[in-house]
Amino acid sequence: MNNIEEDIKRCRELIKINHSNWIGLSNQKAIEHILTDYEKQKQANEEHQKINGKLREQVKVLETKNNYLESLSNYQHICLIDSIPKRKIKDKIEELKEDKESKYYDSFLEEKDIEKTINILQELLQESEDQ
Repeated sequence: MNNIEEDIKRCRELIKINHSNWIGLSNQKAIEHILTDYEKQKQANEEHQKINGKLREQVKVLETKNNYLESLSNYQHICLIDSIPKRKIKDKIEELKEDKESKYYDSFLEEKDIEKTINILQELLQESEDQ
């Protein structure tokens, strides 16, 4: 079974030898046009394959970037869910100070616990502001 490249080679040889009497001049011109168009199409296909290869590489790069951005977005979302707004911490410190001043606690231990909690919250707030 012949492949297209072998058939093209045979047709080119026929044209070179100039068998116009045997194949006819109009047939020879038709074969030349077909061969020329085939070569142009073959070149275009090769260029398209190169472009497609480059596009595939770019798609892979973009997919990698997209995966990274999705991961980053998920991380930021988790951070937002897991974090406490500074305003809430400040409000809680004030609330604890008011509780301490209003003497709603029953023992020295509670006052000590409230003061310790206030200090811890203030430290966390300071650390977050330093970053």
